[in-house]
Amino acid sequence: MARTARRAASFALWCAAMDVTVAALQTALTDDTAANVARVTELCRQAAGRGAQIILPSELFEGHYFCRTQRACLRPVMLASAAWASANEAR
Repeated sequence: MARTARRAASFALWCAAMDVTVAALQTALTDDTAANVARVTELCRQAAGRGAQIILPSELFEGHYFCRTQRACLRPVMLASAAWASANEAR
């Protein structure tokens, strides 16, 4: 148990020493998927340009919150990853 406690304390000190900039994105969504993705991509670029290391777009930002199928719910996750990669290319 003491070993686990030492590891936890060491990890906590390591985390406390890190400076991380986080951006939480919020924007109105429309029925226009391409416009939604373009808007979130632009916000990701702006956040990365301001030094954000972690960017949190709203979930399911491709359209209105609720999806009609489970597969449709997975697509925004892939798009968010693509937007993040695109934003980091500028760095």
